[in-house]
Amino acid sequence: MKYKKILLCTIIATGLVLSVGCTKEVENNKTSTETAVDVSEKKSEASYDIVKKSIKNDYVEVYYPQIENMAGELIMDYINQDLENALKNHIKEATELKSKLVIDYEVTYKGEDILSIVFKGTQKHEGGEYKILYAINFDLKTSNKIFAKNLIKPDESAKNAINELLKEAAKDNKTMKHEFTGFGDWMGVYFTDDALVFYYLEDDMSTDYVKLSISRDEAKPYLNTEFGERPAS
Repeated sequence: MKYKKILLCTIIATGLVLSVGCTKEVENNKTSTETAVDVSEKKSEASYDIVKKSIKNDYVEVYYPQIENMAGELIMDYINQDLENALKNHIKEATELKSKLVIDYEVTYKGEDILSIVFKGTQKHEGGEYKILYAINFDLKTSNKIFAKNLIKPDESAKNAINELLKEAAKDNKTMKHEFTGFGDWMGVYFTDDALVFYYLEDDMSTDYVKLSISRDEAKPYLNTEFGERPAS
């Protein structure tokens, strides 16, 4: 899919993560960063905290998470860098086009081994408003990102099993315009407590993402548990 299309395509809107904090006035074309503890994360048993930060100027209102109080400081730093830079291309494009970009995020899974963040929002461009989806997942043991291509075991039987689970999920999906064509490692994916959610655009003209949810328990035999080496300390 074309990069520009991915940036400007739409997705199912879901609830935004609530935060507490103060709003700042910012000068034209200046960037401001704010920090606030995510209220929704205080109930988690995971032994680290997530704080909410923002980047704001005339064209951009973007919120992104940062991890605090994680035992592995080096891993935490690597993950925070990736989270801070996750929307860099969206921000650059919106600023260059002078189009309004508003993105918030949702923590869909916060565990001891995996963290899953879904960014969502809108961008105004050429008289229209487009919704945005971008999910990012981390192996907290290594700071490595988890994608569909390294999540599924690298053998045909595992891919075929995941494909069958997705086919079943597609039968109940009422938003699809076309018949499900099969699992691809180019799909986006994110974790929830009970599910793996795969998402993708059906074609270049699509204005919404297909989102297929499968049980993590059913998928477990076909998933990798290691996602690369730990960074050198």
